[in-house]
Amino acid sequence: MSCFELLDYGLHNKYSIYVLLVLVSGYFLQNYARFVFSVAKIPFIDYSSVEYGLLAGPLFNIAYTITGLVLGRWIQKKRTTTLACFVGVSGALVALCAITTSFLQLALLTICIGAAMAGYVPVGTSLLSDAFPLRLRGAALGLFNVGLFAGYGFALGAGEVLYEAYAWKWSYLAPGFLLTALSLVLLETLHEPRAQRRNSIELRKEITTDGIGGGATVATRVAPAVG
Repeated sequence: MSCFELLDYGLHNKYSIYVLLVLVSGYFLQNYARFVFSVAKIPFIDYSSVEYGLLAGPLFNIAYTITGLVLGRWIQKKRTTTLACFVGVSGALVALCAITTSFLQLALLTICIGAAMAGYVPVGTSLLSDAFPLRLRGAALGLFNVGLFAGYGFALGAGEVLYEAYAWKWSYLAPGFLLTALSLVLLETLHEPRAQRRNSIELRKEITTDGIGGGATVATRVAPAVG
């Protein structure tokens, strides 16, 4: 029933639906960029070694978790600008992976990408909580989380096709460019609500922990599936 209510609400509140769609798109692109590493094999990385294990899990997850916990309780103002900056920086970092030549360079970028992507869930869920009434937030947040699993699945499917057709570098350049472009869209089209509700801030704090846990869980499953 919530989905039908959400659709009906969207017919009369088009901006709210736009916020949901653009945030889902960003979450999808970020997770695609994150998990494509498992299929777009980088020539100088041994995918049967400890190097792969570190890149596929701990380096990203530790940076993502720590940064997310801090940001989830710190970001309260200028959320749309902050979100656009996080997306733009993460896109640039993903694109930079295409010019790396060593494990150390890629490891440093992976840590930075984890930190940059950590801001997306707390800020995004905060904006969604302001865009939808309380009765529809569950449905909106459920659709938002589709971006996580859709990005993961698309990376394992289309990511391999892109890798085989255009080599590994384009597997990073493509999502990097798209994320950078999306950051400009977010900056120009999203706006802060006139009044920030206190319960939206509390909701953001609660969801930050859940979002981090979900992302880390999927990430740790990538290595066994590919290796």
